[in-house]
Amino acid sequence: MASTLKIADAVVVAGKYKVKADFSAEDDSQLTLSGGQILLLQQQKEDRGWVWAQLTNPGVQKREGYVPRNFLEKVPEGDWDQWAYGCEIVSCFYAMFSGMFILLYGSATKTDPTLELVLGTFSMMLASLLMIVIFFRNSIPPMYRAVYLGFTAVILFVGYPMGIWGGITLFCATAVELMVWYAKDDPYTPPSISISGLCRSIFGASIFNMLAFALWVAANVAIFIWGNEMGKEDARGWSDLDQPTPYEIPEEAWGFAAGMGTCICFQITCLLIFALQGFQQIILACTNFETARQGKAAQFKKSLQSALGRESMLAVHKFISFTMLFCGAFHVLGVFSAYEDSGPQKDFRIFFGDGPIVTGGLLIILLAVVLSSTYISPQRLPKTFQYVHLTSVLFIGLLVLHGRDFFAPNFYKWLIAPIILFAIDKAFRFGIFGFEKAEGGDGGSYEQQ
Repeated sequence: MASTLKIADAVVVAGKYKVKADFSAEDDSQLTLSGGQILLLQQQKEDRGWVWAQLTNPGVQKREGYVPRNFLEKVPEGDWDQWAYGCEIVSCFYAMFSGMFILLYGSATKTDPTLELVLGTFSMMLASLLMIVIFFRNSIPPMYRAVYLGFTAVILFVGYPMGIWGGITLFCATAVELMVWYAKDDPYTPPSISISGLCRSIFGASIFNMLAFALWVAANVAIFIWGNEMGKEDARGWSDLDQPTPYEIPEEAWGFAAGMGTCICFQITCLLIFALQGFQQIILACTNFETARQGKAAQFKKSLQSALGRESMLAVHKFISFTMLFCGAFHVLGVFSAYEDSGPQKDFRIFFGDGPIVTGGLLIILLAVVLSSTYISPQRLPKTFQYVHLTSVLFIGLLVLHGRDFFAPNFYKWLIAPIILFAIDKAFRFGIFGFEKAEGGDGGSYEQQ
């Protein structure tokens, strides 16, 4: 007999809600509402489409009662500003690295690189100052933050061609800041970071988390060594004088770039695997056994539920995404070194063409969008999170084209296993076992019908 997994009741996020249309109460347990009024809701589950709310508008006596959920829409309470905060963090990295590449490009290719040296240094100074702006962001209105980001973007654009991609990224961040200003959103206060808190998180981590982190580091090191050796072998083949057209491409530089590129492929594979919610729910269902309150079995069950929980998965995705940014920055450094040392004719550009340059620039912008989307709350802004996060699909598609003649000969191989697992995951959730997700849910617990 087939079973069905389904969310019993959609969870309502706590906060302020605006009434979309007038509603007349039918009994004393309900509230009579007018369009535009503001209600306060605690986190709860819908009761057959009804929620318990409190009316707190100025000049109106506070009242409580049931209201139809579809008459309400969530009012942003720092939700857009939280996204803006993520854009500022990403912009800080991008401005710093873009300034560095402007400086390197000018010193390597220009006989008089004075302008590039000035622009690169100034961009890096602006990125450093942006750190201070982020620290005091709640004391700076969104409009002023937008002006600062826009000014930094213009400086990066002047550093064409190396600064154009960072400039576009900062202009996108400027647009988000302007949206926060236009929506008059509440300020978002990021969690405070302290040395004692960092020490507690490091030394107080569970053995499971420490082993997972050690395995993650070891896997990335192994992947880098493997990619580095493959890159060196490819460079030796391209430089072989016995072939009809040999190209002068340095082994060490290209090996380093290939190693970092392989690490990026590994991050993509891990992201796709960690997105397999069906497998996660099956693991949780299989380990949903009765245990004592204390003991190793109880600790294992609690650790597993915490590791596969929604918040943990979002944190893992954010960690992997920023690891990808780190690998991407060093990949570009390796490519630049390989280009610069590829002989007087710049054989690297002749061999690879413009495909990696065009797709690489677009990938830089899309990676910034993906990174900033990790700061959007999927509970409070589910549609925005979903639509912005879809850029990751375009990011993966462009990686397939990121290579010579607009084709990467090795990346698609990293997608074979995740695609097969994704198909099986879909079969688990919607096919073989008839798993079903109720509308209005953003995840949460599943129950068997």
